[in-house]
Amino acid sequence: MKPNNFFAVIVFEPTECTSYTEIGFSTTKICKKINDTTYQNIEDDRIYTMNSIIGCNKIEKVIPLSDYYYNLGLRKRNSHNNKAEVHSLVKSLKKERKM
Repeated sequence: MKPNNFFAVIVFEPTECTSYTEIGFSTTKICKKINDTTYQNIEDDRIYTMNSIIGCNKIEKVIPLSDYYYNLGLRKRNSHNNKAEVHSLVKSLKKERKM
């Protein structure tokens, strides 16, 4: 596994919005980088972009997967809050042979 090509992307998905506020939830996805502002989800090939439009899915944070794993596939110790979620996502993607 080469973690240099993959990213852990935190995506905000709004459920309700008004003219200036949004209510929704954030999920972590494992993505490939397409260009500077666009990432593609590995599981279902959805594309997420960094934008500020109210009511659309948007990227909150992008963390390289190399912060979580060494090149050999061993886990790194880090201080990210979502490391358990990222490790479980990577494990399920390896089982499905998508990574």
